Amino acid sequence: MNEGFSSCSLLPWLDNKIDLNTVEEILPYGIKKTYSKDSYIISQGNIVDSVYYLATGKVKIITVTINGKEKTYWHTLAGNIIGDTPYFHQLPSNASIIATENCVVYAFKKSLFERLLAEYPSLHKYITTTMANKIRVLINQIQTMSFCKPLVQVCKFLYFFALDFGKQTEKGLLIQQEITQAEIASINSLHRITVTKAMNQLKTANILDYKNKLLTIKDMDKLYELAFGECFQQ
Repeated sequence: MNEGFSSCSLLPWLDNKIDLNTVEEILPYGIKKTYSKDSYIISQGNIVDSVYYLATGKVKIITVTINGKEKTYWHTLAGNIIGDTPYFHQLPSNASIIATENCVVYAFKKSLFERLLAEYPSLHKYITTTMANKIRVLINQIQTMSFCKPLVQVCKFLYFFALDFGKQTEKGLLIQQEITQAEIASINSLHRITVTKAMNQLKTANILDYKNKLLTIKDMDKLYELAFGECFQQ
């Protein structure tokens, strides 16, 4: 396994986290709101006039077509700001933000947030860094979709997923983040059947095991070879 290969800013799980001192100072200005799992915090097509600090819970950012096809761009974990992209471009949002578990957020209206940005350099730096990471995630997705076959796409995603969420066990690297094949398909812009076929190939090759939404990577070296050996030659 290539230990020097970093998953930083490539996986669509954003977790930059604002400086805790800044959080403690700005939260009293926010309006506390709660959202249950599967609730929409921002809906596709809305014009956004607030930015939200995600205090607890997780969310996903997705687009759904009129035919019901879904594309997941990224997930955001607690301790981060959400809704900043549509807030800044001030156009109808081309994606929805949906709670994937119960969430507590603090909303900051435009005039207040602009003042906070001016008063807290750490907040301004956080927004800039987060935007850069989102661009990197999207470029990685576009690059992979453009140059890699479906099996390679799945292998590349699983490799980074294992690096970030894996825990070594006797049976291999157990990925401690539950994920469905439908979610893998949505993130990688693949059909679910295509992902299922790829996962079965990897299972048959004794590279991974998949049970109850939990993945175990049994051979990271082989997974790495499939993910990066010929990706840009296909």
